Amino acid sequence: MTRRACAWVWLTGLVLLTGSCSVTVPLRNVAVAVPRTARLGPGRARFFVDRVKVPYRRDERLGVKRSLAGDFWARVYSSGDLAAWAEREWLAFLRRHGQEVVTRVREADYLVTCDLLEVSADKKYDWIWDDDFSGSVKLFVRIVDRRSGVTVFCRTLRGDHFLQRRGQYQEYSDSDLLLLCASSAFQKALEQITF
Repeated sequence: MTRRACAWVWLTGLVLLTGSCSVTVPLRNVAVAVPRTARLGPGRARFFVDRVKVPYRRDERLGVKRSLAGDFWARVYSSGDLAAWAEREWLAFLRRHGQEVVTRVREADYLVTCDLLEVSADKKYDWIWDDDFSGSVKLFVRIVDRRSGVTVFCRTLRGDHFLQRRGQYQEYSDSDLLLLCASSAFQKALEQITF
């Protein structure tokens, strides 16, 4: 076989190998248990999630899979509306803290805007030990008192979550673990809110 033919066979094998490892994750929210550290004003209030802006993602890329050595292996894609997913994360957070979510601006005590600056869910294959999964989000959050117009919270927040496929996660699918990491990272970021 010529060098050119060998190179073509090698390249084709590499594409097939990495392509078969790619995964598309249907976006859905996962209930997570994170420590409650946020403080959302005095008492119960009504929140209106006014806007969640999401970043442009090429081909709906959500993350990557890597080999044991950390080398790029395959991409993780997502299907579904990222903005709707992020808004549902907000709703879960507010309800967990005993706050009311309203559907009309005029009924709200606070207005929330959120720019989702970064989101990722990655997997690292580990043939020797357990597979590693991680999720990361970066948010710019602004909360405004609707009546006074005063901004009560305005900050960039970051959340990260890491876990290994072992114990209770042993039988979970890659998609389930990637989503668990993404939702956990989002909730950890929101738990930094205090006003």
